[in-house]
Amino acid sequence: KGVTSGAGTISLGDNGASISGDGRFVVYGANYDLSTIRGTHEAKSTVSARNLFLFDATLGLTWQVTKEGNQSQLEDYCCPTASGSVQRGTCSLRNEMKGFCCWQRPCGHPTVDQRISSDGKSIVFWGDGFPDATHVNMDWDIFHYHIPTSTLTTITRTSNKNFDEAYAEISSGGDVVAWTSDYDFATGESITSTNQIFTSRLALGCSNNQDALNYDPSPDVEVCCEFAESSAPPATGRSIVRLELHGDADKMLSAIPFGGSSGFCSNYMAAVRADVACSLGLPPTHVEVTADACASWGREGIEVDVCILSDDAATLSAALVAQVSDPASRIWSGYITKTLRAAHPKTPPVDPLEALQLIITQSPPEPLASEAN
Repeated sequence: KGVTSGAGTISLGDNGASISGDGRFVVYGANYDLSTIRGTHEAKSTVSARNLFLFDATLGLTWQVTKEGNQSQLEDYCCPTASGSVQRGTCSLRNEMKGFCCWQRPCGHPTVDQRISSDGKSIVFWGDGFPDATHVNMDWDIFHYHIPTSTLTTITRTSNKNFDEAYAEISSGGDVVAWTSDYDFATGESITSTNQIFTSRLALGCSNNQDALNYDPSPDVEVCCEFAESSAPPATGRSIVRLELHGDADKMLSAIPFGGSSGFCSNYMAAVRADVACSLGLPPTHVEVTADACASWGREGIEVDVCILSDDAATLSAALVAQVSDPASRIWSGYITKTLRAAHPKTPPVDPLEALQLIITQSPPEPLASEAN
């Protein structure tokens, strides 16, 4: 099944797609906006060049991973390497009227090509970091993106367009990256005519819970905590938080290939469960997610109940509500919970015998271009 809405209208370019081991995620580059959803606090991003997109065949979502932002850094990024004839003070009025001056037109390459790890959690790609002015136009660097926590990490930065790093590959677990380089990272010398292969190992760790198997107080990439499979939830202690999320369930269902829509509700709730457990540093077995009637999910959004199973359930649910109230908190970097609606917790019941229920709501973000038409 085709997954890009603009195929046959605009070409995806010369580089192909990469798919996770289970077939859920597909990553590819495209020079037009194919995203169907974005985070609540993410502004709509320009697509002026090839950007990195992530298709989720389980939930029917397409995310734009690289962001060009609002072009506020365009002059700082593009002008230092542009021709003298298009700089401020030298760019003619005629060229300025045509939009040819260096501060007027995008010049970068957010991604050239990309690969996804077989476990479906990490992406490696290379490009020139556009529009981040701390990078150099046409200087290919290597980047790592962790899908569950929406974390972008710069692997290389040579700040010299003669020293490119490209043709990157990633290990199955996403912690080792290999690439071809014009620059010798061991000696600090140019090897433009005798390229070398380099590898880098990233410490993927969780600093959120010292009991986690992957605990690391200062990891290279912050990931979700991992626990022994036998981490059973306590017999007592339950607290419920109701979450509302943005998303058009009908549109998501229509984008799921191969007749996989029958498990949509349970798959979506599993994604929320993973994000909540990750944000609180809990084993996933300590979180349950249910919905009164997922058949009613539609353009108005999605609503689920998150039940925390813990001897300290009330404190943990209060921590979850506090995170939803803070756009800088972990819950807002979760794969699906970054689409939460804003937090306005209602007063809990006076007599919360077994459950504390809070309703979290917010006005919707700016609609996607596809929704505005």
